[in-house]
Amino acid sequence: MFYLETKDGERFLTSAISDDKSEFENIIESKMGKQAVELFNDIVDGAREEGEESVSFEDYVDRYEVSYLSDDLAGVIKQLQIIVDSGNNIDRRDIEIYLEELKDIHTKLENL
Repeated sequence: MFYLETKDGERFLTSAISDDKSEFENIIESKMGKQAVELFNDIVDGAREEGEESVSFEDYVDRYEVSYLSDDLAGVIKQLQIIVDSGNNIDRRDIEIYLEELKDIHTKLENL
């Protein structure tokens, strides 16, 4: 859905369920012709290709790794909260295990 007012005062308001790209192509064609629509599509396709190229595999892996580490960290936090909530029966070994996991996560995050 979009609203567009052209310089010549013509107004366009599309519906919420419309195909905005097709609607915009129709407006371009009515104002500037078929060649302008082709140019518009070439520009859109080029921008899409540039965007896809700019997201490298390494970026994807880094985002995946951060997500994975975030899940690990959430699990460690949950387990530590259970230990803390258990009251006076805190086993030092449990805390040491989760402390080591936190240190590992911290090291991995530093290396990203």
